[in-house]
Amino acid sequence: MESNWENLDAFVGGRPLRRRLLLALSRSVGRRLLAQCARRGVLVVGVEAHSLFTLALELCGGEKLRFLTRLQTEEEVAWLLSRTEDPLLARPAFRTPGAAGAVWRLLEELELHCCEPVPTEDQPLLRSLLSFGATLRKELAERGLLTRPALYRLALEKLERDEIGVPAQQYARLSTVELTPLEEQLWQRLTGGAAEVIPVPERDVVPLAEGLKGRCRFVRCRGRENELRWLFADLARRGEPLDRSVVAVTGPDYGLSLWREGLRLGVPVAVDGGIPLRHSALFGLLEGLSDWRESGYEAERFLPLLSCAGFRVAGKGRLQKELRRRKICWQKERYALVWAPQEDDTEELTALRRDWEDLVARLFAALEPGTGQKEALRTLLLERWQTTSRESAAAGLHTRSLLEQLEPQPERSILEELLRVVGDSRYLTGSPGGNILYCGSLEQCPTAGTGTLYVLGLDQSSLEERPAYSPFLSREERRALGLPERTGTSPWAALERLLSGWEGEVVLIRPDFTVAELQEQPPAPFYEELLALCGGTEEFFGFPDMPPLPTAAAPAPVPTSGDSPEEAEVVEEPEEHDEVTFPDLRAWVERHVFSATALERALECPYRFYLEYVLNLRQPQPVRRPLERWLEPGPFGTLVHQVLEDYFGAVKDGTVLDPRALLEERAAELRTTEPPAPPERMAADVERAWLYIERAIGDFDPAHQVAGTEYAFGQEDGGLPIRIGKYTIHIQGSIDRLDRLPDGTYAVVDYKTGDSKKYRDHPQRYVQPLLYTLAAQALLVEGARVSQAGYLFLKSEEDRELVYPQTEESLRDGVNKLEALLDWLCAPEGCRTKHPCFTWDGTALEPGSDKERADHRACGTFCPYRELCGEEG
Repeated sequence: MESNWENLDAFVGGRPLRRRLLLALSRSVGRRLLAQCARRGVLVVGVEAHSLFTLALELCGGEKLRFLTRLQTEEEVAWLLSRTEDPLLARPAFRTPGAAGAVWRLLEELELHCCEPVPTEDQPLLRSLLSFGATLRKELAERGLLTRPALYRLALEKLERDEIGVPAQQYARLSTVELTPLEEQLWQRLTGGAAEVIPVPERDVVPLAEGLKGRCRFVRCRGRENELRWLFADLARRGEPLDRSVVAVTGPDYGLSLWREGLRLGVPVAVDGGIPLRHSALFGLLEGLSDWRESGYEAERFLPLLSCAGFRVAGKGRLQKELRRRKICWQKERYALVWAPQEDDTEELTALRRDWEDLVARLFAALEPGTGQKEALRTLLLERWQTTSRESAAAGLHTRSLLEQLEPQPERSILEELLRVVGDSRYLTGSPGGNILYCGSLEQCPTAGTGTLYVLGLDQSSLEERPAYSPFLSREERRALGLPERTGTSPWAALERLLSGWEGEVVLIRPDFTVAELQEQPPAPFYEELLALCGGTEEFFGFPDMPPLPTAAAPAPVPTSGDSPEEAEVVEEPEEHDEVTFPDLRAWVERHVFSATALERALECPYRFYLEYVLNLRQPQPVRRPLERWLEPGPFGTLVHQVLEDYFGAVKDGTVLDPRALLEERAAELRTTEPPAPPERMAADVERAWLYIERAIGDFDPAHQVAGTEYAFGQEDGGLPIRIGKYTIHIQGSIDRLDRLPDGTYAVVDYKTGDSKKYRDHPQRYVQPLLYTLAAQALLVEGARVSQAGYLFLKSEEDRELVYPQTEESLRDGVNKLEALLDWLCAPEGCRTKHPCFTWDGTALEPGSDKERADHRACGTFCPYRELCGEEG
């Protein structure tokens, strides 16, 4: 951070022991500023740096009061909202997870900005909210709890009564510090109006470019995904320790992608701000436990939890067998049968039963609302969650920290509150250290350094300031009350501050399109101005001239599943890794998380699979929005799937919802996220979706029982391991619907909103029914069998089902076919095979004839990599 050093020097100069106080954006910002003073030889002895909040905390430090964090305040607000009798605030909308946060943000703003009574004529909702705010203040005051505005008012009162002395003799504040009216009153009363203002001059691009000349590189990449590939390749070329580099990202999605790519390549990455906790295995376990409780402790919901790698349960396979043998379906009282002693029990089984009794007792205590639930949940996380890696340890520590901040409420499950908070939280994956690559946001990255700073994602949209809207007051109402415009932080200003303080090499990287949208992304104007003023040349990272991938350590062996969880073979990690150059295809295949689409790509064309999944190349395609419809095929299919998930999810729970109402609700959400279209075109697409939904509901056999909707598997890092001959591969996906048939077997149903022609003409290229069958049988209870798997086509009335019977013979044939494909991919020249038109004769995969391969277009497959292929693809 640069400042006006002459003015700052004048403020901190003079006699060293004279006490001075500098008001900064935050205490950390102030300390960094004073640290830069010291590096420039400016005397800083006797100077303190504070934000107004930390200053008020120190002023009132002698009181036996407790300050509430924002999270704790929102919990108090949510509790009061659940008990309010005000008809406007008792509506369901105010009982949602985000309502408490929105209510408190408005109340806090009103207290900080409106020091006079707020007029509420003709505004009944605002009147109700203000009355609620008064009740909240009274409740908290009786318990000695302080919010931020209450802390400021207390400090003002103590100053008025001369109960506290001034903390310094001379005061100044940075010109970038903005104070609300209440904060301004406290500052003026504290300083007597004699504080100085130290201006922080606005920097334009010209002097910044002058400072960056000769040490700034500019890189343009073909797609956002390739920014990461270029960055890791550049790190490998430089050959310096990783801690000599810092990566600044313009959004959290980049940090998550960087961390995952580092895991894949064996490069340790510390993400400041952390990884979303909802991506952790622990969140999946907690969510599964919540679903188990909501189902009335149905065993079908408990059994999948035993497959969770971090859930410490002795004899998981034996416990599964006991649950099935004792016919435990639901009601927690029946679980006592699994630990009831039997005459033929061995000594080992007796010990397991004692552990199961302890486990279930702890689970019930942690899941049932009550005064002891918080402590029981904390104990469960400590004793039954196994930390298998640095990331899982960090996730567990952060989750327990969040739990400590929650207050248990009668008749309200603290697990549900924890899940809500965890879903919005992030956990640190490590701290900067020796040979660890550091990644942070534009605000979190260090403001001075001598290494290399990489800045990712510099397209035009990434640096735009986004407004933040209030859910209760319009812009005009906010202006009438004297409330400021709600805007987010300025990414452009944060980047400018970061670059102005960086002392080493700077690499600015921008993508020229996004794969998700397949649209051109213009560079940020800031990037273009610096490029022109620095007189630099822009490097281009395209597909044909790809640099070699960095060298990474061989991956650690992963456990391979045996017949049951307790028989899983654990391969010990060797003391030293051999160095291999990525990708080693055999190791890559057993480490990669496959989807059905990826394997179907490989059957279509191994070379395309290699480009798309092994090298992660993404080819841009022109986007032409059709004039005859509103929704593209992807969003349209998602709309149909979401409504069917809502509908059949309710059927599974024994209720029937109005599918038309569900469709209207989902379509209303899409109208706020999808590009607008004429009303008649949007209405036509909604009606088209309704026809698809009607067909799916009408096709449902009442004799079937819905066992699961959007039955996801392998979503956590690592995927679901399944054995394919000599290989153990990891798969992920989501089964649209899982039905239990009258004979006790299961059926896998996958909705398709497109044409059925390619599935019917080329069934040998589609392995989704096989993979989903293997996944379902691995996740369902022991002995469960999937007897049917297939597609339900919804586009036309006539062309509907394509069902494959899943017999032992067909499954064995499908697994053999997949093993042959994996053999082909792992062969030295396997991935170079282009559009082979494979055939499977039950023993081997064979490429088709030359005529078939030459006329590959006849199969109707479009390949976006034809320019790289060099042949008609």
